[in-house]
Amino acid sequence: MSEPINTEIEIGGNLPEALIVLLAQAAEADGASGGPAGEPAKAEKLAQDIRLQDPQASLTLYALKAEYGDLPAIIEFCQEHHLAYRKHVEAKDHYEADITWWQPGMLEPKTVQADQNQHPCIRVADVREVIAKGSKRDVIKRLTALLDEHTPIEVPPLTLTE
Repeated sequence: MSEPINTEIEIGGNLPEALIVLLAQAAEADGASGGPAGEPAKAEKLAQDIRLQDPQASLTLYALKAEYGDLPAIIEFCQEHHLAYRKHVEAKDHYEADITWWQPGMLEPKTVQADQNQHPCIRVADVREVIAKGSKRDVIKRLTALLDEHTPIEVPPLTLTE
């Protein structure tokens, strides 16, 4: 049984113009569109939208019915072509919202629990565990590290290259 969940992915980095159609095909395969209320778009329309987008902005795609919030074709494309991404999956029924991000240099994507407004959440138990261990000076360092672990990347603009 599948579970369609609203999902948004922001993509950035250097994308050779020759690969625009392949990115658009990956987005079409995952049922994504260029607008938050849109039906899944065809690759030709997505490719046109990518070419016309603001060169100072990252690309945001929306999948209103992503299976369990997964976008396997888009994510595989991004990693293969060294494009950073940040994906937000909305909460639904018994599924929690989460944020997953990856950028070149990371061995694997990082996922943290989030709220519906795309803010990462830190469990109270994790904070208490940090406070319970170590000196006061050590606690500040470890709390800062915990915050850093839960802070998603800033996705760079999607820059089209030759």
